[in-house]
Amino acid sequence: MSRDYDLDGLQFTYDSLSDEYSREMFLKVIVARVLGPLKTRFPLYYSHIWKYFDKIDELKMNDTCLKVGVWDFYLYNLEEIGFDIKFYSNKIGVFIDFFLEQYKYQNKVYAKAGDYVIDGGACFGDTALYFASLVKDKGKVFSFEFIRGNLNVFNKNIKLNPDKQNIVELVERPLWAILKPSFRLLKAERGRTCPIAKWMKMLNCIRRFPSMILLLKKRSRKSISVKLDIEGAELETLKEPLERLENTSRSLLFVFITKIVIFGRSPL
Repeated sequence: MSRDYDLDGLQFTYDSLSDEYSREMFLKVIVARVLGPLKTRFPLYYSHIWKYFDKIDELKMNDTCLKVGVWDFYLYNLEEIGFDIKFYSNKIGVFIDFFLEQYKYQNKVYAKAGDYVIDGGACFGDTALYFASLVKDKGKVFSFEFIRGNLNVFNKNIKLNPDKQNIVELVERPLWAILKPSFRLLKAERGRTCPIAKWMKMLNCIRRFPSMILLLKKRSRKSISVKLDIEGAELETLKEPLERLENTSRSLLFVFITKIVIFGRSPL
């Protein structure tokens, strides 16, 4: 295991967690990732919510299918479950974002009315709409997305929710800190390899990310939620902002969706 993971880093992250629940959950994540889904079952405090999974079919507005890559998307109306949102998604996407609410921690840490959110890796607009419903008119969601196929669905979903159009601001650029984009993402941008000159032009947005956090902190006394799902570039992207915010008061929520190897180097 020591060959595959930074054990000292994992120990540091474990010791940095402030409560027993977080430390226990961290160990369960490590065990689940190391042993794999066939040898272990990952328990969550909200496991009981899975009984509502089949209820999602009742939220479909019609049976018209929107093909998005390998997925079949349908139009859902979430009013019945407390969200004034209509959008195209698949069943698991609705469940994860709006039933499990993966970007909320035990009703303790989440975006609130008037907050600002950086939605890194906005994809189809589902998280942008979720955060917009929480921060409301006095808040703001800055959504970063650049893959054309994703943007097509993103814009369609935002237009379905005119009351949230002024809350969500789309930034059509990636949040990437190093010049090592994966070939899969390069290929996904237009269905073929993205010209390197165009990619490098898009990369200049990373210089905006640290200053954006500082600007938002000056404008708002409330918290800033930073959601990052950017294909393994999360830590590099956060490095400079965290260094620049080291001596300032902050209330930041970071959500990583990436490989376990990053846990040993978590900057939180």
